[in-house]
Amino acid sequence: MTVILSEISKKGKLYPGSILNLYLSLFPKVFPKEEREDFIFYNGVGGIGLLFEGKIAEKSTQNLASFTVKVANKSFCVLKYRLSDNQKGIEKLKQEVAVQTLNDSSFVILVHTGKWYNNKNWLMKDMLPRITPEGNIYVCYGSIGQYFGFGDDIKHFYEGESRGLVYTSRNKGQTDTEIISSYYGKFLDQEKLNGLVEDTGLRHFTTGIYKKINSPKLFFVRSKTVKSDIVSFQSKDSTYICTSKSLALALRDKTSIKSALKPFLKGNIIEHNL
Repeated sequence: MTVILSEISKKGKLYPGSILNLYLSLFPKVFPKEEREDFIFYNGVGGIGLLFEGKIAEKSTQNLASFTVKVANKSFCVLKYRLSDNQKGIEKLKQEVAVQTLNDSSFVILVHTGKWYNNKNWLMKDMLPRITPEGNIYVCYGSIGQYFGFGDDIKHFYEGESRGLVYTSRNKGQTDTEIISSYYGKFLDQEKLNGLVEDTGLRHFTTGIYKKINSPKLFFVRSKTVKSDIVSFQSKDSTYICTSKSLALALRDKTSIKSALKPFLKGNIIEHNL
């Protein structure tokens, strides 16, 4: 499972490290330890990803990956960390972030996820954010694996829906991540964002960066069938979108924001110029 927290600046710039540090201070209080396992951690290990504007040195270790992706005429930073569910792991991540997130950005997307179904090795490239075949960037939330036949309870989530299974059968030999990324590429790489609402049975909330008419766009899209309390709220300087209502409430209270939470409507699409 996955938690996605996004902040979009209305004016000025954001510091990605500050947003991550705020999240790291909140999630242990919002999600009790017994609830975090098989949700945002698997066997005590989870993955944290960040997406924001700028350039970053390429780096790849067992526990960290950083690289720059160019979409249309602009560069974006992708950072991925392997996080242990303990205070030592959190402090180690904070130190790493202080070095890596020196850029400022008009937006930050943060994603925290547990292990993906059937992925025994759980390589850094399999963690979110991910890249489509033509270089667009996406972060997804929902019943993703089951749609393609990965994992258990497929019938429970997608009874009567076979499009994902058919797509998997036509792409045998590819990994789970490659299949999902190529599927997203059908829409993002072809500038058909509305297809993620109208032309798929996938239950999802997806955000990221894609090229539209030779310009990069920050996007948010929610299918008509995803079942989750995805909410948004406003501060004086920023807009927030979060896949967890409890996390959004904690963030709002921590930052003394007075704005009410509003549901991110099913079938809705938001795009921002960058």
